Amino acid sequence: MNVPLVDPKELSVVLSEFYSGQLSNTRRIEIETWINNKFGTPLDSTRWQKALYLLLNISPEQTTQYIQWFALYILEEMIKNKTIYNSIDTKDKDVIKQTLFEILGAKRGKMHASVWTKVCNLIVNIGKIEWPQQFPKLVDHTLELCMVCSIIQSINILETRYDTCWSHITRYDL
Repeated sequence: MNVPLVDPKELSVVLSEFYSGQLSNTRRIEIETWINNKFGTPLDSTRWQKALYLLLNISPEQTTQYIQWFALYILEEMIKNKTIYNSIDTKDKDVIKQTLFEILGAKRGKMHASVWTKVCNLIVNIGKIEWPQQFPKLVDHTLELCMVCSIIQSINILETRYDTCWSHITRYDL
């Protein structure tokens, strides 16, 4: 796996500036160019690996909500691009799903609400593509996650999944 050759502190500073909303167009383009040089363009089929690396290997002390959001955004781009997503090996897809569920379970209560929602939505988006054929344990994993979360978090998880997946689920004769 190609890993990003970027210092987490540097990435955090750059992303904090980028997401501040107070950039000139010139500076925004400079940052986007820097990001593309470090992580590849949105159509780069290895960009998602670099995002996954950030989620798995950057220590909690080094990561910020901006780094988490950025990595999740890259994964979201990949999932929405069916050509890239369908080209990914099944084992890698399983690692992505496992990582997302682990993030929700291990970091519950420790992540920003927008990051929490983004992870839930990514799982839902994967579920819409793969459930039930390639992701038969989606419901089981969701229920397991609810068992380790607080009641409020469990309700939020179920609401997010229910709202997003209901139309998809009803296509099947249950």
